[in-house]
Amino acid sequence: MTKPAKKELASLGHKGPISEIKKLIRHTMTLFFNGDINVPPPFVTGPPGVGKTDMIVQLAAEFDARYYDDPLIIKDCVDFRGVPYVQHDGDMPLTRWAQPAEMPRGGRFVWHFDEFSQAFPSLQNASSRLMLPRRLGEYRVPDDAFIVLCSNREGDKASTHRVGSFLNNRTSHYEVE
Repeated sequence: MTKPAKKELASLGHKGPISEIKKLIRHTMTLFFNGDINVPPPFVTGPPGVGKTDMIVQLAAEFDARYYDDPLIIKDCVDFRGVPYVQHDGDMPLTRWAQPAEMPRGGRFVWHFDEFSQAFPSLQNASSRLMLPRRLGEYRVPDDAFIVLCSNREGDKASTHRVGSFLNNRTSHYEVE
């Protein structure tokens, strides 16, 4: 996919019933799992209880991918970066980070950041490093990790926080009606 095509995909806003959104996400996953790891991560929004999470679980199964649920609303920034420890390089003490054991390490999987807009902006920012450069500190997101975000909409009064424009501009948006 060319850079202009990726930018176009990321800038388009798609609205429709969940069956139509599922087809669009399936297409994006097909591109990704066929080698285009640079497709923008989908960001699916819609009212509570409409089936966004179930749709992602079903799509992961269709692609024979493990489903990794990562609900940001129950996390803290340290859950992504790990805990600090001191390692000496000669006489110089350096702070290193012990990576969380639960971070996905390999194999084909769908990494689902559920309830994304409900997370505090600090968590949205921390997790965005996993989506954009696909790394956080020394942790690298495996190449076969398809990342997808889901959330309720601001208008649903579901305790959402505004998502930064830097992330909105780098994801493809889908709204379930």
